[in-house]
Amino acid sequence: MNETNAISYPLLSGHLAMMGRSHQAIYFTRDYAAVFGMSMRTVQTYIKNGKIIPRDFRGRACFLPCDLEEQLSRQRKVQ
Repeated sequence: MNETNAISYPLLSGHLAMMGRSHQAIYFTRDYAAVFGMSMRTVQTYIKNGKIIPRDFRGRACFLPCDLEEQLSRQRKVQ
């Protein structure tokens, strides 16, 4: 893991470390689904409904590490 990524994205770095995954420069829909433990269909539905907003990379939906960090920062455990 790049130390700069750990400093820039502490939530994402911790989450990826628990999953045994490493940082990527770009996360595609399949990667997003894997990181957040959801199905591809759920990610596609969230995109369609505007719940998550991807970036466009050569006609494909993608996310940057900052997008995943932001999503993780919005998640709260409900008791």
